[in-house]
Amino acid sequence: MYGSNAPVLMNQIAEELQNELDAIEGKRERVFYPFDQLTPDEKLKLAEYEAKKAAEMAQELAELEARQDKVKRRYLGKVARKFLKFSLVVFFPNSIEKSQDPNGRKTSPAAYKLMSLYDTVGLTIRDQLEMQLSKDDIHE
Repeated sequence: MYGSNAPVLMNQIAEELQNELDAIEGKRERVFYPFDQLTPDEKLKLAEYEAKKAAEMAQELAELEARQDKVKRRYLGKVARKFLKFSLVVFFPNSIEKSQDPNGRKTSPAAYKLMSLYDTVGLTIRDQLEMQLSKDDIHE
């Protein structure tokens, strides 16, 4: 017999032959697996393969996020140096969520994400104004 691991193959063949002889003599029942069902060994190998692929994907995603974060921080630093003393940030209505409390303030998840980056680039919030622009207000 030839193969990459001939002793293991020979042992498996001998084991299967012994199992078949035991089944013929009535000492053991034959184990049957349909072609569309995985054997326990195949299930273990598949689980190992899927876990390995998931770990590789998670690592690639983490590396990609780290590279993207590095690029973002580099550009944010450049942008911060180009800003004048004051800047304006506008949040569009679809990014603002109304409060459950009728008298409560409106919140914006986008604004909270940006607030965490302001310190990184050396920006501070001086004033927050809530204003709704209409077509008439824009031209003024």
